[in-house]
Amino acid sequence: MARRVVLYTDTRGWGGAEAHLLSLARKLDRERFRPVVMYSPGPELVPLERWLAELHIEAAMVPPMGGIRDMGRVIRLAGQLRQLGVDVFHAHKTQPVACRFGLLAAVLGGCRSILSTDQLRPLVTLPGRQRLLVRLLSKKMSALVAVSRSVGDYLVSIVGVPAGRVRVIPNWIEPLEFDRDADRSAIRQTLGVAESTPVVLMVARFDEQKRHGDLVAAARRLRDVGGSALFVLAGDGPTRAGIEREVESAGLRSAFRFLGHRDDVPVLLAGADLVVLPSAYEGCPISVLEAMAAGRPVVATEVGGTAEVIEAGVTGLLVPIGSPDRLGDALDQLLRDPARRAAMGQAGRRRARERFSADFLVRRVEALYEASPAR
Repeated sequence: MARRVVLYTDTRGWGGAEAHLLSLARKLDRERFRPVVMYSPGPELVPLERWLAELHIEAAMVPPMGGIRDMGRVIRLAGQLRQLGVDVFHAHKTQPVACRFGLLAAVLGGCRSILSTDQLRPLVTLPGRQRLLVRLLSKKMSALVAVSRSVGDYLVSIVGVPAGRVRVIPNWIEPLEFDRDADRSAIRQTLGVAESTPVVLMVARFDEQKRHGDLVAAARRLRDVGGSALFVLAGDGPTRAGIEREVESAGLRSAFRFLGHRDDVPVLLAGADLVVLPSAYEGCPISVLEAMAAGRPVVATEVGGTAEVIEAGVTGLLVPIGSPDRLGDALDQLLRDPARRAAMGQAGRRRARERFSADFLVRRVEALYEASPAR
């Protein structure tokens, strides 16, 4: 009999972690698992709602839970989980304390196996009380899935989670979705970009973590050293308006294109020459995996899982956090060297297929589910 699997998130926005959850729900073997995605609806989660409907994946709405005053909601969710007869409760979170009330509901609801996937190592160490809460919850969990060694090390050494409960399973992509080189001319025409214009693509939610402002400063540096490119930014979020003002103030309006949220990232990558990601911290950035699968070199900050995904000097270039000049110089190096870009792109494509393919990484998650007792 197929195991009932709840994929739970308390996120209120759309990004790589949410795309990862959706991919897992879609790829699970339906003969062995019956997934239901639980989340709190909101305007920024419209992409998730639309994809769940289009893919005919069962969904359940839960109210947001953000404090001790929400214990009544926790108890109601526990009852809902009991009614569903949940075999596996799998929380997906971007921070180690996120989803804590959902995990507590899973404990109270008698879920036979409880897991969480942690996407980020925070830039700031968690307060002691929050670390204690994670440690206590981890004692009731079958496994904590870290998307990189960096996140796993953080859970063990800083948060205090027992090492034996941590499993490192990176994020994944579907490599064949990114074989879109034939779309290059078409997407460039759509964007109004000449074939000779170098295009630097950044796919990321607009928030402080992603440090879009460093990219604006790097673009200014590129201009000052005589380089040029069109910077195409896909994504939306709270810092977008401020970044647009920075671009205007720097006199770079003609060098930037803001696309908002896009569902056609493989096509955008086909029209790009390279990808950039100047984040302050990352777990296992899906945008970097997608770039590699599409055969595009990446210039990114040397942080967390990014430094594990990119093979420095082979599939891309890594620069220190908060160093716009170094970022601009790295972009300039690759923009002036098409042969090196092509070699890095091919190396990245091979690496993505060999190490980050959904086909075998989802099987590793399923193995954790299979280890749980069936009803």
